[in-house]
Amino acid sequence: MLGLASGLTGGSALPDPYSKFSVSFNGTDEYVELGDNDLFSPNGSGSNRGFTVSTWVKIPSENYAPKQIITKTDQFFSGATRYEWQLVSDFAKRLKITIYSQGLDDSKKIIFKSIEALPMDQWVNIVFSWGLAATSSGFVAHINGVKHSVANENMTLSGLSSWVAFTNTPVTLRFARRGQTYSVFKMDDTAIFDDALSDAQAVSIYNSGQPGDISAINHLVGWWKMGDNEGSDAHPTLDDFSSNSNNGTMNNMTGQNITQDIA
Repeated sequence: MLGLASGLTGGSALPDPYSKFSVSFNGTDEYVELGDNDLFSPNGSGSNRGFTVSTWVKIPSENYAPKQIITKTDQFFSGATRYEWQLVSDFAKRLKITIYSQGLDDSKKIIFKSIEALPMDQWVNIVFSWGLAATSSGFVAHINGVKHSVANENMTLSGLSSWVAFTNTPVTLRFARRGQTYSVFKMDDTAIFDDALSDAQAVSIYNSGQPGDISAINHLVGWWKMGDNEGSDAHPTLDDFSSNSNNGTMNNMTGQNITQDIA
């Protein structure tokens, strides 16, 4: 597995922060592959700062099925299925984040889930942060800038009693795919941080409904703007707009999957 320096920051010559394009997935066989990197896993740097995932999604309500939004789990590796973490919209359209314990065992896991359904047919910003502690206060989500936690009584948390420890595995990071399950939705500005972001930082990402500039937020691992600046010509590579060159590859897709329906 690859490793990067623990003091990651955004690049010094980043583009205009506002979105110009998004990527549309058809739910049949389309997905983005980003490979494996230690810093795609919670505490992959060993710096004990935490872990944050931010994304913008537009989920269609028609013929709804659960959405595999971002996953780092369930890929066969050396004959075994590896489990790390995943961010999905579940059967009831709720935000559901699963963090697995010990890598090979899917029975030991923490599930952090919203009580209310996510808005459908509109752009929604999700910022999930984990401070690495297996306690209810360690898990926070912001949905369209609104804080969600157990203490705020708009999220539930289960699995603490079975938790052992998180294990970094060689499984790859993917958008819109888990195993052989693919999802239909649109995705815009997506980022991973080797840090548990503050409430203020999460709200700044939402930026009143227009993706905010995250280039100055420290410990930025990857920032995928879904086609900026080249539009359809970006296919098949989705550039990482941080300074870390963690580019993604569009699979079973064309330049027409890069759309101007933006957050």
